[in-house]
Amino acid sequence: MSTGDLLRSSSVRDYAVAGVVLVTLSLFGVQSFNKFIDSMRQNVRVETAQIEKSAPPTRNFTVVRSVLDDTVATGSISNRPVVLDPCTGQIKSR
Repeated sequence: MSTGDLLRSSSVRDYAVAGVVLVTLSLFGVQSFNKFIDSMRQNVRVETAQIEKSAPPTRNFTVVRSVLDDTVATGSISNRPVVLDPCTGQIKSR
């Protein structure tokens, strides 16, 4: 059987035409499906949650310190520290 004889046979010709049509429809279907998926991707919005760091809460506290026990040197004159009385502002005597 030659190629001419195969094309003259009605069953071979019908299967060949059906195969070409099937391949064409398959390619068209795949392309349509890809376009559909791309359009769905464009329609879907992805929302991301953003967590904003809040300010730390305000803490109310007081520091209690005795001023009579203050031994901080507040200045110096020629290598001799001067200690002031925190209540009066006068130089403390030794």
